Amino acid sequence: MPNKDTVPVEVFILTPDYDIKGTVHVSKYTNSNRELTDLLNDTERRFLAVTDAEIMSKNPNVPPRKYNFL
Repeated sequence: MPNKDTVPVEVFILTPDYDIKGTVHVSKYTNSNRELTDLLNDTERRFLAVTDAEIMSKNPNVPPRKYNFL
């Protein structure tokens, strides 16, 4: 059941080894773009839940992988 206090935001996260496409859920009571930027730039945060994720390696020999939840 979806959380009524959050809104889904489609994201494309770039790392040195992978590109990750998916959805992050943020509070509907704040500016979702600002909150998402803060989450991604928080050096203390070690986990960010991503749903409907597709991980694409920057190595062309590795096929993309899909996950319901990261």
